[in-house]
Amino acid sequence: MLDIVSVKGLKVSTTIGILDWEKEILQPLVIDLDMYHSCQEAAVTGNIYDALDYAAVSESVRTLLQGSAWGLIETVAEDVAKHIMERFNVRGMTICVKKPTAVAEAEYVSVTITRGVVSA
Repeated sequence: MLDIVSVKGLKVSTTIGILDWEKEILQPLVIDLDMYHSCQEAAVTGNIYDALDYAAVSESVRTLLQGSAWGLIETVAEDVAKHIMERFNVRGMTICVKKPTAVAEAEYVSVTITRGVVSA
């Protein structure tokens, strides 16, 4: 059985965009993560070390995104999903990457992808 551990609204400032002026500034991204991970062992043992460390996941995502310049939010979504699934015991996930500054008249633009195993 797979459960979902979520992190919603993770804010990260990074260099993102394909236009020349975008490559010179920091812009905000807002990340939503749904990570498919069994919570059963942590629930039974009551041990935090058996749980998915969502604080560590969040910090790892922030470090990854702040450490590089990015062109497309599609690339961000793919790379973050791969990073989380490889580094943490996550079998599958859905990630939504929102770029609030992409279209002036819109609240945000976003890309949502699902990768890995998302059902039992």
